[in-house]
Amino acid sequence: MVYFLIIVLAILAWNNLEWLDKKTARIQLFFKSWQNKQEIKKREKNNIKQAINLIEQAKITIGQDTYNPFDIDLLLKAIDYYQQSYSIIKKDSCIQAIDNIQLEIDRRHQFQSLFRQATENFHHKKFKEALNNLLAAKEIYAPQKLLQTIDEFQEQARKEDTYLQSLTEAKTLSYAGRFHDALMIVNQALIKFSCEDGESLKFRLSRVVAAKEQLHSGKEKQQSGSIDEAKSHYIAALTLMPDWSEAKLRLAIINITTGETNEGIEQLANINDPQAKYLKGLLYAQ
Repeated sequence: MVYFLIIVLAILAWNNLEWLDKKTARIQLFFKSWQNKQEIKKREKNNIKQAINLIEQAKITIGQDTYNPFDIDLLLKAIDYYQQSYSIIKKDSCIQAIDNIQLEIDRRHQFQSLFRQATENFHHKKFKEALNNLLAAKEIYAPQKLLQTIDEFQEQARKEDTYLQSLTEAKTLSYAGRFHDALMIVNQALIKFSCEDGESLKFRLSRVVAAKEQLHSGKEKQQSGSIDEAKSHYIAALTLMPDWSEAKLRLAIINITTGETNEGIEQLANINDPQAKYLKGLLYAQ
């Protein structure tokens, strides 16, 4: 009987021990799950804190911006802070802030583009175009540096206006055959405002004036009987203005006088006015 009781007690003890182990395992599992949840909450709390700190850093960075249209570094840094924050908490306010900052960056890029175009036009002495670029930039930003540059460009634009008026006057005089007067006006204009098109016009007018002086000298020598000297002056005139019909006609007349038939015919090859035809006839007759 005693042995039976011992056996029964042992079985009961064994069953209680198994129950206790199961209970303990359940408690451990519950505690571990609770710990995991606490760690997750802690991480979430830390993430939120980090995201909020990033937003605060972005705001501080924007506050340091001086609205210098030539500088976007701080704005790019602020965008980076907002992007990091959004990657953590996915707040729509971060996206809105990024969009607003990007709009400001785009405005500054537009300003910088106009300023670069103005600088390039100024370098090429296109002062009116440069001034228009700056006035367009001023509608976006108006820093002191820009206002000073506009004043400078306005002064150059006034000089450009005067220069262009002089060039127009010079061209009008040249169309009227007053090449010497036109050259004087161009020279005076270039002293105050040097530009490539003016230099080109000066070069062409100088050649015309020099060619006309050679033609005039040739006429004087021809009238005085100095045929060889006259011929040299006409050749010099044609060197300066190869297609000048009057110089070719004068030279052809000398060719007829000196019996240089082939040279005379060559001079008149591309001239079709009545005098040239008459001289061609004489040369062919020779």
